[in-house]
Amino acid sequence: MRKSAPWMCKLDERILEHVDDEPWSSSRVMASLTGFQYASEGRLAERCRILSRIGFIASLHGDAYEITGLGERSLASEVNAALYEPWGNE
Repeated sequence: MRKSAPWMCKLDERILEHVDDEPWSSSRVMASLTGFQYASEGRLAERCRILSRIGFIASLHGDAYEITGLGERSLASEVNAALYEPWGNE
């Protein structure tokens, strides 16, 4: 079972699964897909920024992201996401 964190939402899991299946994606691309029909492009972009801050996905250029090794390990239930804090020292 995946170990999510209190700051995570179901959309985060969907984003991780999507970028794991694709070489890259963006909030604009995801917003156009059936699996994300209830999420706005802005909300997807916000969640991508948070997942990127944690290190689960990485920004390629602008709003294009790819999954990282840490993100893959999270999907494989090898990482406890609760150990990562997206609102750390900024």
